[in-house]
Amino acid sequence: MEETPAEFARYQRQIALGGFGLEAQQNLKNSRAVLIGAGGVGSAIVGLLAGGGVGKIDIIDCDKVSVSNLHRQTIYKEAQAGESKARLAALYASGLNSSCQITPIADMVKDAASLAKILKGADACIDATDSFSTRLVISEACESLKLPLIYAGAQGFVSQVVLFGENFYLRDILPDKDAQGEKPRGLPIFPASAQLSGVLAAGIAIRFLAKIENFDFGKFLSFDFASGKFKQMRLR
Repeated sequence: MEETPAEFARYQRQIALGGFGLEAQQNLKNSRAVLIGAGGVGSAIVGLLAGGGVGKIDIIDCDKVSVSNLHRQTIYKEAQAGESKARLAALYASGLNSSCQITPIADMVKDAASLAKILKGADACIDATDSFSTRLVISEACESLKLPLIYAGAQGFVSQVVLFGENFYLRDILPDKDAQGEKPRGLPIFPASAQLSGVLAAGIAIRFLAKIENFDFGKFLSFDFASGKFKQMRLR
């Protein structure tokens, strides 16, 4: 059996997985992921990316911690209300795994061109935002770079993930290609729905970055906690 390098000792139990191994772990170390949104969905993602050993993680979020969101944004504390989520999420990830290079970006996603400059050189982007107009900008930026994009969201009791890339992006599934609709903020949400969306997105990202699974462009996956049922389909 091949000896595990000392730097990878912490990952022994995932390296031991069939189909994973040392090469996959090295691939993770050499990868860069950009997470946009450090709220309820992002809270579940950031720890799994860092814990799994993704070498570089950029965290983009212009928002600040609010006590009313702590029921699902579980990496923050009451005493941190009013502080930058991007900075705190980066501290959380760094504390979990100091070998990861974590970069907080506490800026608003304004336009596709400026975002594309940040995304350049990344291996995957995860959209964990809750604004539809922001999602369109993120998708446009990823499309300009042909960058794989994991769209992770939750509403009510439902978690959902969509995989975009290879000339298939968000506008391709809109009834009206010029739609700029915005869902109202503050919609009801079950805490576990947000967290599960993040877990699903992180699992897909880690397997893709480790190069043990191809990115299944056009895949839609959802889970409804009210019915206890998964749904999977092809959108492309």
